[in-house]
Amino acid sequence: MRIGGAVSIAMLLLLAACAPTAAPIATVAPTALPSPTLTALPTNTATPIATATRTPTSTATATPTISAQVLEILKSGEIVKHPFPNEKSYTWFSYFPKSAIGKQMITVCIWPNGTSSSSNDYAVHEASTERNLSGLRTYAETYGVPILSVAMPRTRELYINSLHLGTFTTSIEFHRRPDLKFSDAVWNQYLPSLRGAGLDVDERVLLFGFSVPATFSYRFAIMNPEKVRAMWLGAFTPAPLPVAELNGQPLDYPLGIRDLETLAGKPFDLETFKKIPNMIVVGENDTRRENDPLAFNDIFTEPEKVFVRENLGDTNPKRMKALHQFLVSVGVNSQFKQYPGLAHETTPEMKHEAFRFLLAHTREAARTPTPTK
Repeated sequence: MRIGGAVSIAMLLLLAACAPTAAPIATVAPTALPSPTLTALPTNTATPIATATRTPTSTATATPTISAQVLEILKSGEIVKHPFPNEKSYTWFSYFPKSAIGKQMITVCIWPNGTSSSSNDYAVHEASTERNLSGLRTYAETYGVPILSVAMPRTRELYINSLHLGTFTTSIEFHRRPDLKFSDAVWNQYLPSLRGAGLDVDERVLLFGFSVPATFSYRFAIMNPEKVRAMWLGAFTPAPLPVAELNGQPLDYPLGIRDLETLAGKPFDLETFKKIPNMIVVGENDTRRENDPLAFNDIFTEPEKVFVRENLGDTNPKRMKALHQFLVSVGVNSQFKQYPGLAHETTPEMKHEAFRFLLAHTREAARTPTPTK
């Protein structure tokens, strides 16, 4: 819901601060969705937060109607849970930092959470997402940037949170097209709500992640480059390459983009993808089998594994560097960093570097004059 231009953001934030301090979303007991292979999925039985409104008084200083959803999102300093209403969407969590109060120009940072292990209980993925966002709150406050995280599932049947090829063909709605469910949470719900609070919100977002969340971020950007401002990606699955063939070999998804238009419904936009600043990082010792996407059968087929080994390398450090070099060779704005002594892990300093890299490429940064000596 839009708010009249006469209402200032300060007034809105004051209203938000006066909202109840109890948990914004009631805990919902998990129940089964009508899916033959996905069990113990929670259904939202609470009253949707967008339905309640605050009604203006009849005095001359009346406050216009403000949706409860906007009030919830502007509960600065709190993690807000937005449960999924049906099998066509996923639960998402938002955090609006207190340090962002008063900022009129906003770029949202998004970590598309994904657990590395599979579970058919969606509550497991929700809990993982909330824990992860809780760990990012300090960085959100330090850099004054709102963060959103979508609870991307991974079941025993399908590697959903990697944007697996099967997510385009499955008949199970909750497994199908996680990229569209992700887009719904971000561009149909969160960004419009922030705009409804009078904020100037960038339509393009900052994507970041490590391992599975980085895989989703990279593949989402391949499909939707016009939605992404910048990316920071750690130790992820090195595909698809942004080409339709390599050395005469046709490359269909997930190795390349030859059939992407058929799958996603729109052609690959190389020129826009090339302009997205991205930082690819990996630990020097990230070589253990349990963190190797080629060691499992739900990520690549055997022929696809052979292609990756032959063209990108047999360890994560080799593949990340080779992918970076390939991206640069086709004109992508890519950088690379390898961390000495680290394995498949992130450190606080890495996360600080991630935020500094991402925020250096926002439209806000572009509009800030360079100090003169």
